[in-house]
Amino acid sequence: MPRPNRIWSMWFLLLVLGAGIFVLTMIDKQLEERREQTALMALPDGWHVLLRAENVMSMAEMGDRIWAGGRRGVYEIDRQTAEVIRQMEFPWPVAYVTSVLVDDQERLWVGYEDGVVVWDGSTFTHLTAPDSLPDNRVNTLYQDSSGLIWVGTWGGAAFHDGLDWNWITTEDGLATNMVNAIMEDNVDSLWFGAYAVPDGAVSIRHGDGTWQYFTTAEGLPNDNVTAFLEVEPGVVWVGTGFYTRGGAALFAHSGETWTLENIMEKEDGLAGEKVRSLYQDDLGSLWFGSEFDGVMIMRGGNRTILTEDDGLSHQEILSILQDADGDIWLGTLDGITKLDNEVVQELPRTPEKP
Repeated sequence: MPRPNRIWSMWFLLLVLGAGIFVLTMIDKQLEERREQTALMALPDGWHVLLRAENVMSMAEMGDRIWAGGRRGVYEIDRQTAEVIRQMEFPWPVAYVTSVLVDDQERLWVGYEDGVVVWDGSTFTHLTAPDSLPDNRVNTLYQDSSGLIWVGTWGGAAFHDGLDWNWITTEDGLATNMVNAIMEDNVDSLWFGAYAVPDGAVSIRHGDGTWQYFTTAEGLPNDNVTAFLEVEPGVVWVGTGFYTRGGAALFAHSGETWTLENIMEKEDGLAGEKVRSLYQDDLGSLWFGSEFDGVMIMRGGNRTILTEDDGLSHQEILSILQDADGDIWLGTLDGITKLDNEVVQELPRTPEKP
């Protein structure tokens, strides 16, 4: 006969699962109602909305195709027409895709809730724990300058050295095993970001093997790290936030270490406090995607904020990509908004705040 505490645990798990399903159902219902309200809205010239009803967590470009990953899987999109060609079929069920990557050999990597799938155009390979990864729940994929593919998971980071898979965990120096963002900078450091309430942090591994850590104790606007962006050698933006709190942190390299130089919040021009995504386009403009409030584009001292009122498919900006034609693709909680290059170049600019 099951023990009382085991029965309580089972009921608690069922309650949590039920609450999660209820929340997702309500979100889908709200999105559907909003789609019906905005279906007749005319988009401005040069704006395109596609893949409605999908949350686009990540995008990657390969030739004349865009690969987009989200809750229901991976989609192949014609880059020039912005038309969805197909939903990709895999030998295994693939859902809740968090990251897609096209490597320097034009292989497609797909990170999702049950490992990584690699497709070379004809053959599929499935990478899972414990043979390859420390945990099957994948958060991010990244390729560094030497060609190594990095996988950020709930149990640490993994990379392949050409012979074997290697892991980096708290035993090796990470502040926490949750790895949601990875970036190699141009001064020989590796950045690992953790979105792990309440233990998020930035972990920086220097080229000499030493580590630096940043949390709110060291000045981060929020401990939960969402994205990295190096805008020039020795200058890095870090996106942070949880729910309606957060901001962007600007780091500079000084000597052998990194210093947190500045914080940007909503009062400084951000669309919203929580920074969900970061990107730099070919004009040098910085894109700060938010969780609830659209995207802010910063050109020099000018700020521009785009929201649903301007034509975004949703206020939450999960991913950002610029393609070979200079068009900007914004992956949102409700599809993709594509801005033609002409629109990107002519975005309205507001004066810098005094």
